[in-house]
Order: sequence, then structure tokens, then C-alpha cells
Amino acid sequence: MKLRKKLLMGIVTLALINIPGGIVKGANENIIEIEDGENIINGKRWFYKDGEILTGLQTHNEKTAFYLDGGGVAKEWKEIDGKQYYFLVNGSTIQGIHIIKDIPYGFNKDGSLAISEVTPEYVTDENGIAQLGWQSVEGNDYYFFNDGIKAIGIQEIDGVTYAFNEDSTLAKLKTTTEYVTDENGIVQLGWQTVGDNTYYFSSDLSKATGIQEIDGQQYGFNEDGSLARNQSIGIYQLDENGIVKLGWQIVDGKKYYFTDEGLINDGIHTINEVKYGFKDGTLVTNGHVGIYKTDIEGKITGKLPVDRENFQTHIIDKLDTFGWNENGVYEAIRYKYKYKNISSQGDTIDNAIYLINNGKTSCYGYAALAYHMWLAMGYDARYIVGTGRLGGEHAWIAVKLPEGWSYYDTMYMATPYTKSQLVNMGYKWNIEF
Repeated sequence: MKLRKKLLMGIVTLALINIPGGIVKGANENIIEIEDGENIINGKRWFYKDGEILTGLQTHNEKTAFYLDGGGVAKEWKEIDGKQYYFLVNGSTIQGIHIIKDIPYGFNKDGSLAISEVTPEYVTDENGIAQLGWQSVEGNDYYFFNDGIKAIGIQEIDGVTYAFNEDSTLAKLKTTTEYVTDENGIVQLGWQTVGDNTYYFSSDLSKATGIQEIDGQQYGFNEDGSLARNQSIGIYQLDENGIVKLGWQIVDGKKYYFTDEGLINDGIHTINEVKYGFKDGTLVTNGHVGIYKTDIEGKITGKLPVDRENFQTHIIDKLDTFGWNENGVYEAIRYKYKYKNISSQGDTIDNAIYLINNGKTSCYGYAALAYHMWLAMGYDARYIVGTGRLGGEHAWIAVKLPEGWSYYDTMYMATPYTKSQLVNMGYKWNIEF
């Protein structure tokens, strides 16, 4: 509502009284200018047109309401000229489907209740109640959810995945790069041909891209999901069927090996009964992989000598070879290593290195290698030098097992001794733990 006041010169405004109908004059001249449409005066809604108050159904600026005699608007259900309408709190009518007290109703564009109507927007019964679920309209199928919203795009209904067009019609026998449907609008999974391209749709409806294993076979796909044929994706070479080529492949001067499980990665791998070394999937030639040396063909020719830098790698290798347990430690120490009466070579690492590199040692090397293997397995262990059973200086170890400290002298046996057994055999030491 616009107010336009014309003050007469020298006269004080005494009052301004707003009532429906236009102009009221007091001690001064007050002009109330009413706009067409809805106006709120004294807390009530009124509808004006050309300065006149109108009642009943009126529409302005796409809003339709029912204006009552004496001001105000109708709310909730009201019958007008034999038709049922429902008005919101602000007095507006409803179009389309609207939930009223948990019941979905369909309303025409003029706001009237749609009785027994079939349209692409809704299907109603004789009470104007919108029918949910599957509905057929003019040869097209639609699906209405419980809130009255029509299905659009990809939707799972009763455990089945369907595709709907942008206008909510069921997409039957439709082939796109995003989905393929059958005559019932059901989205098809697996291999699908679209134009000249082939795609693979997973159970989550995503298109396969990159290198994917399908039914035990490795395939390559472009970024748009199309099957890549007679080309490469990264280091993967593909044949005319988009299948990853197996065996040896050379890419950018580097040699790779592919199995039906994919690319061989780091480590030592046996191919046709020959061991090869790989790093980052690439064959390593004239180099080494871990502690293993490779020749010009990438074949393993032996192990690198042990030094302090690669010592721990050698320890892990022995555990992998002989077993991560008590017997594995014993077998690793007794494997081809011969006894030689020599003095200690330094600390425990020095003694273990001497044993591995030379194949022979005394008690110091045996005990040192066992000590570091137990440590690598995560046990608390002690390297002990004291008096042995023969009365001379001797080395052995102690390992803290769940049941307590046990003592191993791998020069003689794989199983542990108790402290009392060692004492009875004449062992002596000064370490307390």
C-alpha cells in the first residue's frame, strides 16, 4: 500500500484513519492510494482492483486466493462453485500434488481439486487422491513416490534399477553413453554397445575406466568409459578386443611382465622357472633388487654381500626363507654354515655379517645371527658372552617368551634351555635381566 499525503500549508495533521475504500479527510487532507491486488489493512487481507474491493477467487501475480466478505482469506478446504479447493496459511491455492494430513492430493492449475484425472503430473481417483507407484498416462509410464514426486533419472524401485527421462517418462529401449535400458525401462549392466563403442556398466551403474578385471580378464577403458582397442593405457598394451596383453611387454624402453592377475610389481618373481628382479613394476637389469643381484637380462644371479646398510634386509630374507619361528632361526643358522674356531669379529652385527659372507664362524656368529633374527620377529632378546660348558669363553642368547626367559645355544640344539639347565652344565654369566 502506498500512502501519499498532501499537507495543507499551516494546518497540523490530526489523524490518519485507514479503512477499505480509499480516501478519508480530517483536519488535513490524507489520501490513501491503494494498489491493485492484495493489500493488508488493519491486519486483514483485501483484494482491490481499480480502487474497488473484490471478494471470492482472485488472482494477481500468479497467486490465487479466496477473499472473504469483511476482509481476510479462506484457509484449508473450501467448496467454491461445486469444486473443492485447499488454501495454504497465506491463503494461496495449490497446484500439482500436495500432502495434506499425510494424504497426497492432486490439484489443477486453477487450484481446484483434480477429480478422477489422468495427466503426466498426477493420476487421481474420485476423491482427488493422487495415485502413487506406477501409473500409465497416454502410453507413457511414470512412477510416483510416496511424497508425490515423480521419478527422474536412475532410480531403484523394488530392488530393480530403472531409467526415467527428464520429463519423468520411463526410458524404454534407450541407449546412451550413461545407460542402456530394455523394453521395460530396466537398466542393463555388463557389456553394452552404444554406437561404435563398447562400455561395461558395473552393478553400481558406473562405467569401467582404466584397467579393470572383468570375469578374470584384464581390459582397458578410456576416460569416457569406452573400450580401448589396439592402443595403450599407461604401460598397459591392449589388443583388438581391449584385452591387456600378457607376458613380456616393452614400453618406452622399459620391460614389464603381465600375468592374468595384472602387472608384476616389486620383488623377485619366478617366470618360466627363472627368477627375475623387478622394481616399480620394471625389470631391473645389471642392478639389484633388495639383496639380490640381477644380470643384463634381469635374472637373479645371487645375493649382494652383507654390509651394515643392508644387514636388516638379509635378516628379513632369512626369516622369509626359513620361517618366522623358533625352528626357522635354527635352520637358518645351521644352513651350510660351518664351524670355525675364530674370535669375535666385533659387535653382534659384525659377527653375523662375517657368518653370512664367509659361511663359517664360531659361537659368536651363531649367537649373533640368532639374536638379530629373534629381534626382527619382535621379541626381547639378549646376547650373552660368558663361560660355556667346556669351560672357555662362549656366546649364546636369551629370549623372553610368553612363559618367561629361555636360553638358546644354537651350536647344539634348536630348542631352548632353562636357566637351571645351563647352570647345571657349567654355564656362567654376569648379565642380569
